[in-house]
Order: sequence, then structure tokens, then C-alpha cells
Amino acid sequence: MICGCMSRGESVIIVSIYGVSVSVALLSVLGLHGHDFGPGFSSFTTDILHQVCLSVYGICLMTNLLLFLGLILPLRPLLIPWLTSHALLCVALGSASLYYFVLYVEVDCSEGGPCTVLLGYASSLIGAVLVLMYCIYLVQDFFDMLKYEIKEEKKENTNTETKS
Repeated sequence: MICGCMSRGESVIIVSIYGVSVSVALLSVLGLHGHDFGPGFSSFTTDILHQVCLSVYGICLMTNLLLFLGLILPLRPLLIPWLTSHALLCVALGSASLYYFVLYVEVDCSEGGPCTVLLGYASSLIGAVLVLMYCIYLVQDFFDMLKYEIKEEKKENTNTETKS
């Protein structure tokens, strides 16, 4: 039991459904209205990052759907794209939070600069990384459990065939 009274499979299904809903929401809302990356970004950089973010949301949507399918059909290989893409997403979000912290150090806060905005961005990104790391832990745990179950099935099949 990972999350209170839920089994591992149920926890991972919730992660998958949550991921699909967040990806769809980000694609629909931010795809139409654009992003605001805060101070320190030119309009050209913001346009490029907007396109990159939309691509990342699309990849997250596809890998979350693959995760859901991998849970329904118990196929381990369908969990690997989710694990890989979300591990890379953690690295990217961690890098972005470091960038906001560096920007915070460089900005003069005495004249009412955007210090609170930069700290807010950095801390929310760190929170997102922590949540993603926990979700990765849940999926990896279920991935290992499926591996063990497949080995047990093969053992049982081999034992049944030798007895016959």
C-alpha cells in the first residue's frame, strides 16, 4: 500500500488520469493564451519557449495515455516512455528553477523589483519537481512489481509443464 488505502495499481492509475487532465488543461489554456515566463525573457525567447512548452505538454499527454494503457493491459514497455519523459521533465524544471534563483540574485530588490515573482516561480517549480519525483517513484514501483509478477508467472508455467 503506497497511498493510504489504495493499491499500487490504483495509485498509478490516479497518476495517469491526473497527468492526462493536467496535460489537456495546459494545452488548451496556455495554447490559446500563451505563457508569461516572468522578467528576464525577451519576447523572441518567450515565443520560442511557448512552442517548446506546447511540445512538452503534447509529449506528456501521449506518455500519460501510454501509461494508462500500460496499466490496463499490464504491459511493462508502455510505462518506459512515461518514466523517461517525466525524468527529463524533472531535470528541465529543476534547471528552470535554478535560472529563476540566479535571476533573483541579480535583480535589485530594493527598488521594488520582481523579486517576489521570481521566488514564486522558483518555489513553484521546485514543488512541481517534488510532486513529479513522487509520481515517478510510484510508477517505478509498479513497474518493478509487474516485473516480479511476470517472473512468477513464468515460474508457475514452467512448474506446471514439468509436472504434466
